[in-house]
Amino acid sequence: MNYKWKNFEVNFIDSPGYMDFMAQTLSTIKVVDGILLVIDVKSGLQAATERIIEYIKQNQKPVFCIINKLDQENVSYASSVDEIKNNTGLNIVPITIPLSEGEKFSSVIDLLQNEQFNYKDGIFYGAKKRR
Repeated sequence: MNYKWKNFEVNFIDSPGYMDFMAQTLSTIKVVDGILLVIDVKSGLQAATERIIEYIKQNQKPVFCIINKLDQENVSYASSVDEIKNNTGLNIVPITIPLSEGEKFSSVIDLLQNEQFNYKDGIFYGAKKRR
């Protein structure tokens, strides 16, 4: 999949995070400029993800993390961020934070733009500036 942004063309290469596909994932990391990791908030860091992170650290690539499934019950965004920091040694700086968690999850704040995005039926709706 590719995406055009300003005068740039951004290509997304999907690599599964399963041990069965580790060779393909590590090969992909060699040729990309940056990595987007999707981490399931309930499952946390899996063995395959930890291996991928160690490889990324050896190859000095910028990494972005998405913590997925924040609308599930009994989840903690803060605990997930702490787990990632403590178990990987990555210097993680959140750029969005949820206003609530679990079944009450309904909004995130974009800390860079100071905007709130509301979540309903699996979709984020409109931004409004925060005070």
